[in-house]
Order: sequence, then structure tokens, then C-alpha cells
Amino acid sequence: MAPLEGDTLNLKRILRRRRFIVDRRLQFRLLFYSVGYILFYIMAIGAGLFVPLMIQLSNADQASPEALAVATSFLYLHYHFWPVALLSVVVVALHSILTSHRIAGPLYRFRRIFQDLNEGTIPQAVRLRRRDLLQSEVQSINEMLDGLRARISEIQRAEELLGQSMAECKRRVALLDDAGVRQCIGELAERGDSLAQATRTIHIKE
Repeated sequence: MAPLEGDTLNLKRILRRRRFIVDRRLQFRLLFYSVGYILFYIMAIGAGLFVPLMIQLSNADQASPEALAVATSFLYLHYHFWPVALLSVVVVALHSILTSHRIAGPLYRFRRIFQDLNEGTIPQAVRLRRRDLLQSEVQSINEMLDGLRARISEIQRAEELLGQSMAECKRRVALLDDAGVRQCIGELAERGDSLAQATRTIHIKE
């Protein structure tokens, strides 16, 4: 591989790892909720600040000092409140994407584990980034995988020993002239083969 191709592959891997949108549906839904909440709070606070001033301004004499003071306060809030509100929306949106990324990343790995299990493969233990959420859930899943791996290994070892025993039994029965015993041993051998085929469909990732 040429050096340029290797650098390109490394760059693609880095960009893939730094991709913050892993699960579009989940992350955009959380983004919608977060932005919706902050917009609701902004509108509620804005209504509490501007509506009383608008009522006072409409009831006051337009040429009175009171109307001038209310109008000055209204304009001051108008020019200072909305930029801060917009900045708050941007900050909350960015924080929502960052936080949802720390949730979507582990969930993506969980789905890969479930897919491997559905296909008959015991995957390796899950490793998350240091700041990812769902750390306790990952620990529980890894403990489950360790338990499955140990039990499957025991079953596969038992199947291997059963196959060796059946081979020895068939060798010894071949020396006897008993059709019933040979038939019984043949049935046991078929069931052992079925067990062996079933265990061979389960793979353990090292």
C-alpha cells in the first residue's frame, strides 16, 4: 500500500471516530426535546418580562415620563434578552448533540452485540470511551457475555468428549454380533452428531 493511501485510510478512521451523529433518529429526537424545552422557557421568561411592560406602555400617556421610562426598559430588554436567548439555544443544542453522542455510541455497540448473538456468535467484551454514558449497563452486558462464553465452552467440551466416547463405543460394538445394540449406538451417534452441528453454529470471538 502506498503511503498516501495509508494516510487516507487513517484520516477516514479518525473522521469516523469523531463523527458525533451516530444514531440520527435518537439524537435528533433528543435534540428536538432539548431545544423545545429551552424555547418554552425562553418564551415563558420573555412573556413575563415583556407583557407587563407592553401593558404599562399601552395604558400610559404616550408623552408622559412614565411611558418614556417603560419604553426605555422595553428597548433595553429587547436588545439584550434575545441575543442571550439565541446563544442559550445554540449552547443547549450543541450540548444535546454531545450528550446524545455519549448515549448513541454505547447503544450502537449494544445493537452489534445483539446482532452477533442472533447470528450465533459470542462477541468480545464491549469497551466504551471514558466519557461515554451507560457504563454500568456495559459492565452487566460484559458479565453476561463472560457467563455465556464459559457455558458454551463447557457445552462444546462436553460435545467433544461425547463424540470421542461414541467413537469408542462404535469401535467396540462392531466386534459384537448384536443388531439391537448396534442400532441403539447408531441412534446415540446420530443425536451426538446433531448436538455437534448445533454447537458448531455458535462461535466465540477471541
